[in-house]
Amino acid sequence: MLVVGGVLGLLVVVATLSAVLNELRIGGQTYQKIINDKDLLADILPPPVYLIESYLTIYQILENLDPQARTALWKRIDQLKSEFQARQQFWQAQSLPAEMSEALTQAEKEADTFFMLAEKLKHTELYSMEQTDTVTLLHKAYANHRHHVDGLVSLSNDHFSKISTQADHQLAQSIWFVSILVLLIILMAAYMGIMTLKRVTEPVDRLVRFMQEVIRTGNLGMRCTLDGRDEITTIARAFDQTLTTFQVAIEEVNRVMTAIGQGRFDQRVTAPLYGDLGLMRDGVNTSAENVAFMMQQLALVMAALEKGDFNVRMDERVAEDFRRQVDGSMGSLQSVVTDINNVMAHVAKGELNVHVAAQAQGALAQLKDNINTTISGLANILGDVTHTVNAQAQGDLTARVSAQAEGSFNTLITSVNTSAAQMEQAVGAAIASAQSVTQNAGEVAQGSMEL
Repeated sequence: MLVVGGVLGLLVVVATLSAVLNELRIGGQTYQKIINDKDLLADILPPPVYLIESYLTIYQILENLDPQARTALWKRIDQLKSEFQARQQFWQAQSLPAEMSEALTQAEKEADTFFMLAEKLKHTELYSMEQTDTVTLLHKAYANHRHHVDGLVSLSNDHFSKISTQADHQLAQSIWFVSILVLLIILMAAYMGIMTLKRVTEPVDRLVRFMQEVIRTGNLGMRCTLDGRDEITTIARAFDQTLTTFQVAIEEVNRVMTAIGQGRFDQRVTAPLYGDLGLMRDGVNTSAENVAFMMQQLALVMAALEKGDFNVRMDERVAEDFRRQVDGSMGSLQSVVTDINNVMAHVAKGELNVHVAAQAQGALAQLKDNINTTISGLANILGDVTHTVNAQAQGDLTARVSAQAEGSFNTLITSVNTSAAQMEQAVGAAIASAQSVTQNAGEVAQGSMEL
């Protein structure tokens, strides 16, 4: 309603100014009236409407006896008459005030009488009584014409003054009216500005508080509750749509990431997203596809590893860093296992002078050290046992296995040493028995001899 009132007020101001300017403009009604008065005065002072030149020309005719000069002067009279009649027709077609029109009509009647008498004078004899009477009537017609012309000039000046006063008054009234309207429009505009500002700032404040709450809580499920059809409501709805888009995008990304975390690599972001969110969607889907491909290749490697096949390597399309780590691990594992198999093959052949030499780290390095330590310990124990057995074979029953070991190797060492001790004890007992038998045989032999 305020906008409509303001528009109507402006229309009234424009209409008023247009009417005033149309009235006072060049070519307007007031202007035309003033121009008519000026043109009328211009026609009166000097001719063609004012007969002073015609009157003076008649006097020249009466005083000039030269026929050629008189003929030229009569032609001038005819010319002045034609000009008078032309302007007479013009002013008859104009709209003049009643008093001015009446005065002009009377002046024209006397002028017609004057020209009629002048025509009569043209055909009268010089210095005749008839000429004298006609000249007298001419003087009277001119005097009457002059009287009406003077009145017309006075009326025209009064009319011009009246029109000017009316125009000034109308202009002053218009300016006053327009000033009042402008003041009212300014007050209305100020009121409209205050109301509009209030209507704008209140929803703007609500929208700002809502945005701050969304930022503070991170809750993209919130929506602004502004109602209306203004620009602020449009902004609020656009922000709600933005929140919806972001919420859908984040939910889709969370769904895909959750699925990947659970070992399901077939999920993708399918929501229609555009711009930067579309780039995010493409990035997430590309990452999911890369992870799925990497896990597929890793599964192939693990399956081969489960089967004891260390020759399998990842596809070259797998990310280089990840592929290098997995392939390096498989290469290290293959190198260590191959070396262990080679060493164990030699051990199986009784060759205990070989060791695992492949580079290894972590548990593989510990396995390598344990195997090498075991082979070294086994070689040491077997060498000591061999030395002890060889010594016993050469009659040294005091030789013992001095190597230290645990578990089965300790049992073996203990058994060898126990066997050696038992053999030494048995051999010693046999030797003692043999000595005793020898001694007893000697005694028997000596007794026999004595007998």
